[in-house]
Order: sequence, then C-alpha cells, then structure tokens
Amino acid sequence: MRVPLRLMSAAPLLMMAPSVDAATSATFGSTISLEVPVTCKVARRGDVAQNGNTYNLGQLFEYCNAPGGFVVQVAYHPGSLRGAVVRYGDDSVTLDGSGQNQIMRSNGPKISKAEVTAIAGPGGLDAGALQFQILPL
Repeated sequence: MRVPLRLMSAAPLLMMAPSVDAATSATFGSTISLEVPVTCKVARRGDVAQNGNTYNLGQLFEYCNAPGGFVVQVAYHPGSLRGAVVRYGDDSVTLDGSGQNQIMRSNGPKISKAEVTAIAGPGGLDAGALQFQILPL
C-alpha cells in the first residue's frame, strides 16, 4: 500500500506542472536569499592572578561573523592606567589614558581565544577596571 500513496502524493504536482510542447523548451528557476545577522561576542574567562607587576587575566574568547572584520578594544576609566601594557596573545598595546584602546584587529570573520596579561604602569593597575569589547567593522 505504500507505493500507491507515493504515487497519489505526486499526482497533484504533476497536474499542476505547466505543459510544454516538444517544439518549445523552457527553463524554470527560483532564487533564494538569506540574510544572516552580524553577531560579535567577547568573553573573558579565568581568575586574575598577580605575579609581581604582571597580571594574568585569563583567556579572552572572541566570535564575530562580520564580513568586514572587527576590532577588540579594552576600555577603562579615562585618565587612569596610562602606561600600563595589555597583551592579547601576540598583540600588545600601551594604554594611553584615553579610556579605550584597540588591542586586536581582524580583517574578516573569526573565532579564537588568546591569553590576556597586563603589566602595571607607573600608576599601578586595577585589573578589575579593564573591560573588553568587540566591534564589527
């Protein structure tokens, strides 16, 4: 009984198909378009551990599907932390006291993680004041 059901379910499709005579050929097609939203996330995992003037801040996990890439920034209180150094994997930046510095740039979508450390500047370092942000380009 399964075969007749399959034939019956295909029958309405055959009845709806346009008729084309042998002298005419036709091409049928459709276009499907899909829009994927841009999603960027960054998260720091791990406890802060201090060893002298150096702070291990754990790992920073990043995900961003922006086709044009993205930047990872460290934000802190403006006027503070001038001269402190933040290392993000192989990249590093000396904080200028502006309250926000770029620590990494990607030219395309990416998923990765990196160790993050900080070295105190002349005014010390409040590791809890460092906030990491990811911004699509």
